[in-house]
Amino acid sequence: MFPEVGTARLLHKKEVLKILIVDDLPDNLELLELCMKDLSPKVDRAENGKQAISLIKKNEYDIVFMDLRMPILDGYSAMKHIREWEKQENKDQLLIVAVTAYSMDYEYEKSLQAGFSDFLTKPISKELIKEVVKK
Repeated sequence: MFPEVGTARLLHKKEVLKILIVDDLPDNLELLELCMKDLSPKVDRAENGKQAISLIKKNEYDIVFMDLRMPILDGYSAMKHIREWEKQENKDQLLIVAVTAYSMDYEYEKSLQAGFSDFLTKPISKELIKEVVKK
């Protein structure tokens, strides 16, 4: 199981979550945003890891759902940059969930080692997202 992240324990107490979804495919972004609709009216989008890093540095998110395989900067590389930035800036670890179509055990392990807070395989459902948020 993934390590518990401080932010995750607080999520169930908030009425409105600020969410970032990161995926290079417009259809996936649309689907993820639709799934988030019940959780938050405030959902930002990024199409790659580079955009995600920029948004994370400018905004305070409660949770990020990030695809692992994207052009420009993949989820693993983005995760490394984000965790390094958090350490440099003395910030709490953001709850970042790996999202992938690959459900292999090595993907799960690799995402854990990269610093992701949780792991979901596509297709994503509202129920799965709510389960992750309530952890």
